[in-house]
Amino acid sequence: RSFLCGDGFHIQPPLVQNHDQWAMLLERLKFDWIRDNKTQIFTELSKFWKKSHTPFEQFAHFFFYRDATPSHESKGMLTHRQKPIMVATLAGDIDAVVLLCDLGFYVPPDYFWEMVGIVGSSTNSQFHEIRKVLSYFFEIGRA
Repeated sequence: RSFLCGDGFHIQPPLVQNHDQWAMLLERLKFDWIRDNKTQIFTELSKFWKKSHTPFEQFAHFFFYRDATPSHESKGMLTHRQKPIMVATLAGDIDAVVLLCDLGFYVPPDYFWEMVGIVGSSTNSQFHEIRKVLSYFFEIGRA
């Protein structure tokens, strides 16, 4: 409880046994998109893992991506730390992007989006709005 509500996080967590609310929170933050590989960003999770973990355990797993650091040099590859914001951006969900940024997830610099190539050539206005929001949160994080 102190992990989610401390350090300026003002999310009132549901009870651990309340699976529907945890599933809704997974959906709200696009963690279900990471789990189910609904974008070009692939996550290796077996069908057994998905079925054998409760929504609370899944939420905790993906929430720890916030503080994940690679165990080796990771040039040219996506890390767990980058996935939540990337997936929310690819989903086009500006609400999820803002929530993830507020929760302290890693916000990549603006040039990152051209380098990745997945969304850099997009002309979608929604993507450009999300990119402006991410630039704002990146600058706040640097300050």
